[in-house]
Amino acid sequence: MGFFLVERPLAQGERFELAGEEALHLLGSRRIRIGEEVEVQDPQGHRFLATVLSKERKSLELLNTKELVPPAEPKFRLWLHQAIVKEKALDWILQKSVELGAAGVFLFETEHSQPLPQGEERTHRLERWHKILWEACKQSGRHRPPVLTLSAVSPLGQAFDQPAFVFDPYRPPTSLKNLTLESQGAHLILGPEAGFEPEELAGFSGHYLGLGPRILRAETAALAALALFGGQFGDLE
Repeated sequence: MGFFLVERPLAQGERFELAGEEALHLLGSRRIRIGEEVEVQDPQGHRFLATVLSKERKSLELLNTKELVPPAEPKFRLWLHQAIVKEKALDWILQKSVELGAAGVFLFETEHSQPLPQGEERTHRLERWHKILWEACKQSGRHRPPVLTLSAVSPLGQAFDQPAFVFDPYRPPTSLKNLTLESQGAHLILGPEAGFEPEELAGFSGHYLGLGPRILRAETAALAALALFGGQFGDLE
């Protein structure tokens, strides 16, 4: 069961009103009834089990009956660096990065990628992307989304304090079973549909990995990389 966001601090034993989109979702899609219990969370990440006391056409009165402990964040932190791709594919990557436990998502531009948004479009798309991240949090039970960054600097030339990996479809497949990491995290770098140009990779000093004998779409590759590293080093079992 997911949770619903309340836009102010909450306390144990508190009665409060829930209105806005969250209330409309409970009243409409969920058809919530008096006496039912739902999970709610405030902006500080405090989560409670709340009972519906009464309901109106556009609002609900709830009572916090029990404080809950949200699932812990993965100890092994994964940072996804994704060359920006088309809107539908990127929406999918952002949504699933939440479910798979990414600590951060960095979107960057390459020769073959989509351009980073600018001006009003940048503001509009950031608002939309943050909404996607929070909706995925509520569905999956994660108490906060990964940090989203639009980076004007390619990660391929950066020095990281944790190991960095480029996933290249033209490299031989590499089994993570043979990979040993003493770090507490990793940076996963994935390109656009057409891949990276050789000159873009010239300054990269990290590791190269393949993802099998087939060429994957950008969104499939991102999810496969997160799932493989999460299963080998993180909390996916």
